Amino acid sequence: MDADKDDSVKNAIEKIINENKQIDILVNNAGYGLFGAMEDLSVSEIKNQFETNVFG
Repeated sequence: MDADKDDSVKNAIEKIINENKQIDILVNNAGYGLFGAMEDLSVSEIKNQFETNVFG
């Protein structure tokens, strides 16, 4: 599943529900870190990390 893509999340949930009839436990553990000086990172890298860590 790609936590950044709504369709991927929706499909994963539907598959789990179809196979198991319910979701008992959900661990929200999507995210990653960027390491180094901010000035060495591109705006795109920072935006992608924010999107994944906040909305993923």
